[in-house]
Amino acid sequence: MIPLITFFIASAHLAHAHIGAYHRAMYCLNGLSNVTVQGIRSVSDPQQRVQTWDEFWFRGQCKEFPPPEGERVGGYVELELVGNKAVSSLGFNGTKTSDWADGAPHPELYHWIDNGKCVTSPNMHSTSEADASGTVLAIAYKSDIHDVQYEDLVVVSVAPNTPWKRIAKYEIPNLPACPEDGCVCAWGWSPNWCAQDNLYMNGFKCKVTGAKHDALPLGKAQKAVWCEDDSSKCVPGPKGLIIHSQNDDFNTVPEADLRDLSKLQKDGHLRSPGYNMKMGFAPGAQHDIFVGGAAPTSWRRASRIHGHRKHKSAMTTI
Repeated sequence: MIPLITFFIASAHLAHAHIGAYHRAMYCLNGLSNVTVQGIRSVSDPQQRVQTWDEFWFRGQCKEFPPPEGERVGGYVELELVGNKAVSSLGFNGTKTSDWADGAPHPELYHWIDNGKCVTSPNMHSTSEADASGTVLAIAYKSDIHDVQYEDLVVVSVAPNTPWKRIAKYEIPNLPACPEDGCVCAWGWSPNWCAQDNLYMNGFKCKVTGAKHDALPLGKAQKAVWCEDDSSKCVPGPKGLIIHSQNDDFNTVPEADLRDLSKLQKDGHLRSPGYNMKMGFAPGAQHDIFVGGAAPTSWRRASRIHGHRKHKSAMTTI
């Protein structure tokens, strides 16, 4: 059985490595190979200047390397945001992990004071936790990753001020059940100005369990737009992943907007579109993604996950 990210509803120190999201339900768990390796940075490198859609979407050839056979995961969703599989719980039996993305102890980061300089160890592309741009989980109600188009993949959760520590948690709205063979999910990150041209995406197999019989279907993903200067410009409803610094044929943010000195963001830097209110992404579970509008408030009650009550629905550990 392929390991899955399960959505329960209802009830080696690596200096200067970039960061990706790791879980045993991921595509490219062992890179472009089906042979188990303890350390690999298959999804931690940024995607930059990719020229074709197929090469960009779910990291191109990664689509051909689904999760290995194994047991489904349970619980709520936590992702490990690290620079290499080696320093996640998936490598070396978790013996090289720490609270941080490179496996080092970093006592200085627990009480870090923003000094305006980019944190480079680990390479989190931010000046502080408060400056971290946010990461997202998105879901497509299709079972074959090759069938997933842009409008199918809807952002369902924003983890604000991530990446910072290794573990990131994602709150999930009340989603409908997946097809019998599961859904396809994706993690996305678009850093702040510390790495303006960097963009990250990787895929997972996932499943929603315990869905309500009358759960609303998701709408089609729309392209988010820059709205830091005017919230009325923010796109309401379901939104898709941010794409920039690739080929303008499929960028959702034109390359020119990132270079235009007349279009600076409020902090005076060139625009860095991220998963935050600059692009109209509110933190936490996205409740306005359903056909017909937001899910009824009565649906947003505590979820029961492995016998523990939580105040919001949650996704499982990836």
